Amino acid sequence: MQQFCTALLKTDHHRQPARFIQVLAIFGVTLLAVLLGGLTRTFDGFSILWPANALLLGLFVRVPKYNTLAGWGAAALAYVCAEVLLGRMPAVALWLAVANLSGVAAGYFMLHRSRGRLSELSEPAVMLRLFAVCMGAAAVSAVAGCGLLAVTLEYNLANAWGLWFSGELLNYVMFLPLLLSIPYAAAEQPSRQRQGDVFWTRLRHRQAYPLLALVASIMLAWWIGGPGAIAYPVLALLWCALEYRLFQTAAVTAVTCAVLLLFMSASLASLLFVDEYVHAMMSLRMGVLLIALAPLTVSCVNAARDRLLKSLDHAVSYDALTDALSRRVFMERSVAVLDRLKRRGLQASVLMLDIDHFKRINDTYGHATGDKVLAQLSATVQQMLRDPDLFGRLGGEEFAAFLPETGRQDALAVAERLRSAIKRIEVESDAGETVVFTASIGVVHWHAAHHTDLSTLLSRADQALYLAKRGGRDRVELAV
Repeated sequence: MQQFCTALLKTDHHRQPARFIQVLAIFGVTLLAVLLGGLTRTFDGFSILWPANALLLGLFVRVPKYNTLAGWGAAALAYVCAEVLLGRMPAVALWLAVANLSGVAAGYFMLHRSRGRLSELSEPAVMLRLFAVCMGAAAVSAVAGCGLLAVTLEYNLANAWGLWFSGELLNYVMFLPLLLSIPYAAAEQPSRQRQGDVFWTRLRHRQAYPLLALVASIMLAWWIGGPGAIAYPVLALLWCALEYRLFQTAAVTAVTCAVLLLFMSASLASLLFVDEYVHAMMSLRMGVLLIALAPLTVSCVNAARDRLLKSLDHAVSYDALTDALSRRVFMERSVAVLDRLKRRGLQASVLMLDIDHFKRINDTYGHATGDKVLAQLSATVQQMLRDPDLFGRLGGEEFAAFLPETGRQDALAVAERLRSAIKRIEVESDAGETVVFTASIGVVHWHAAHHTDLSTLLSRADQALYLAKRGGRDRVELAV
């Protein structure tokens, strides 16, 4: 803490504008969130929806640079200003700010100290641990704020604590998973030959059905009404969890729960007795809470399953040492692309690469150094090829590249650039020696009019590679 405060107080003229913008952003976001929650207040002055606390906690967790003393101060000021704008007395506004920020601080402390990265929602069990964090944050906030309800509304402490706790817990469960599951904008870009997940995929026709079913179930609940209406969207939410990614599921879950809360809370305003109203509101909130947990947990399980399947597919499809396509997958994908090019009347080229004197490298420097050579060559080649190109390890020190829609001269130019780049690679042996090496490349050009299959193309490229070896190595030869 001392180092944190010292770093905060250091003068850095270059960072002052950025820090001011960060503080201003926290103030503005918190102010708007509190005002939005204030619009949903009931006759007792308690908000049905309160996204501010979960939003602030999610912001501090996802963007650590906002978690500064100035950031907390800006948030506190925003809480007080918003409550005053909503008609609260300054003393009451200050009490509310302390209660809200105490819950946020408790939640941040538990998230920060928890083992495993809860902020990434990376495992099914994480959702349950995150729920425990939400319970802790809500409990601390309720302890700090229940006295205010007891004083201003003359609730007994048990009812005041229960009403505050249930509201805080539900709002944390509604909004915190949504904020923590937002994909990072600066996430690692998908590697060549693999298409990564996008932020929000375009819905296919079958993916629109769960959303339509959810809208229909909400409308049905509004039309029929009654105590069972709250459960109408459950099946549609589970369907969404099976079809959509976690962030999408969290978004539709939050919207659905918000609609259910606003719709069902209106029917409780007619209750005359305080205890009856408090118990009914707590029951409603806990029911909506359980509805929210179900699709979020299912979506987390789905995400874990998808990651496992992707890792298994990668283990089968890619060479473990070089991260190039395995021979089988390279052949399968190249044949598929070749067939597509044939139907469209387009051209392609195939390159066959082989490291010169690779056995000598292994014998002189050891197999560990030979593995480094293979891995470095593969990484260099993959960086220089295009996204549509395919690159695979056929066996030993032999690699192949399939270049769709690439003419003869372009293929020769690519091969020459690869040969030159490989020649500049330096690998350090276990003994600390610098190892350099070269590669020979055979090139074959193909056009749809040739009616040649992939095996024949690889055979011709291999013959050109043999000519490059006979010609002195470190050469590019074109198959005739």
